[in-house]
Amino acid sequence: LGSSGQDSPALLTWTLSCYLARGAQALGKSTKMGEVAVANRVLKHMENILASDFMHHNVVADVIHMQIFSVVSVLLTVFDPVSMGMEADLGSLAVSLLKHEPASQQLWGQEPDAGLRLFVSDLLQ
Repeated sequence: LGSSGQDSPALLTWTLSCYLARGAQALGKSTKMGEVAVANRVLKHMENILASDFMHHNVVADVIHMQIFSVVSVLLTVFDPVSMGMEADLGSLAVSLLKHEPASQQLWGQEPDAGLRLFVSDLLQ
């Protein structure tokens, strides 16, 4: 597990689940899995999902966009995009997410200094 980019969403999900369940102190061993996921370009994999044919179904598109939005918001709490070298992939993913109106509304409803909104605001400056 971890040698393929297709493993990346599972690795990242495990890391973020550990963080959400037990806080930052639980990140010890699971942080490595998240780092592997980022190195395997998990954000690019998510962007490819958003461009898939099945996204033409409104309900599917809404669910997947909001799930990816939530994952990215937690990701930005756990990892620093600059030090992890994921700024370009994160910027590209943010553009794809913001093309979907419910995700865009969710973004601009966030606190200005948190999560994906902070990242996008910094990009726009």
